[in-house]
Amino acid sequence: MEDYLNEEILNKWIKIIEGNEKSKNQYYKDKDTEHLDSGKDIYIYGAGFVGTSYYLRLKDKYNISGFVVTCNSGESDKYLGVPIYDVDDFPFEFKDIVFIIGVGDNSQDAVIKTLRSKGAGLFAFPAITPISYDFFVDGVYDMKKELENWYTVITRKEIDINNPITFNEKLQWLKVYDNRPIKKMLVDKIAVREYVKNTVGEEYLIPVLGEWQCYDDIVFDELPNKFALKCNNGSGTNIIVNDKAEIDHTENSQKFNRWQKIKYEYLCGFEMQYADIAPRIYAEKLLINENGEDLRDYKVFVFNGIVKLIQVDIDRQHNHRRNLYTPDWKYLPYSILYPTAPDVKVEKPDCLDEMISVAQRLAGGFIHARVDFYIHNGRLYFGEITFTHGSGTEKFDPPEFGVEMGNWMKLERAHE
Repeated sequence: MEDYLNEEILNKWIKIIEGNEKSKNQYYKDKDTEHLDSGKDIYIYGAGFVGTSYYLRLKDKYNISGFVVTCNSGESDKYLGVPIYDVDDFPFEFKDIVFIIGVGDNSQDAVIKTLRSKGAGLFAFPAITPISYDFFVDGVYDMKKELENWYTVITRKEIDINNPITFNEKLQWLKVYDNRPIKKMLVDKIAVREYVKNTVGEEYLIPVLGEWQCYDDIVFDELPNKFALKCNNGSGTNIIVNDKAEIDHTENSQKFNRWQKIKYEYLCGFEMQYADIAPRIYAEKLLINENGEDLRDYKVFVFNGIVKLIQVDIDRQHNHRRNLYTPDWKYLPYSILYPTAPDVKVEKPDCLDEMISVAQRLAGGFIHARVDFYIHNGRLYFGEITFTHGSGTEKFDPPEFGVEMGNWMKLERAHE
């Protein structure tokens, strides 16, 4: 796995107001803000994306006493191990506190007005970037630490990657310790076809109608009236063409050009298997049910070579729900991200045994992989292989099911 250490980046990230630049981006001032490490108590106003990011970036350098929020809604009196207060119940003198403003630009004026009305006058705006796609692209000095920070910002839960318990936590472990080069080939939606062909047979592949380096290279006259147009290097980057005559080429060209430039390895938290995949566009035969309904998407979760769970998404375009089944097709009354649909009976596929067999052969040798399939006119078709479902951040209900799925995953350091 690559070495992401870069000590110099730390100085770029950990910059805080120290009176040397006078601008709105750093602080509002009735009087100059003293240095944050000069003995003043420090609180972060805001415990959302920005405030949490700032806390994780700065807690090792400054003694941050806690968070202040507009409304704590009677929730826990601690967040990330430090106190969190409703601004109306703050027990200390506002004038004696340095407030780091941890909210987005659109909310900063209102926050400053509220704090001033209560007597506060010391405000700091850290000159650091919240954890984001752009931040990661700039450079990373400690992948594991930054991944732990990112996970906390997204899920509002702390994590020790070296001691994971839940399914989501173990996916973060895999991001750090299992980045074998073969994963890069298997998440490339064009390159993976050769692997599928050699492992289970070409009959499981949806026919490809053409592939190109960019949208402007596509010769649409050579394509049928209906098809799917996809990028090979990401997720959700595709369009369905039901009538070639109605294509908006200007809009689609802009869309695909944007998709092809995204660094997917950083977009959702160090999914490094997507790094350096040469972006291409390909057209795929459009599989349509005779009744006009969308094809069911069967997502098969394989743990250490054994299928343990099958997910079926329902009505994704209008009322997205998600049913979970055991390998012998028993409905599980749990949910992952989207609510379950106990009123919707998904019939056991006739080719279920074949689906399980193919998934286990394709995912053999990996600690965990999700293998997706479609069924069209009774035939089983491969969709994709995913190694970090939801990037390991999707919510489980009940949470105990996330622990159970974590128990299915036996971790072992990969040899690259």
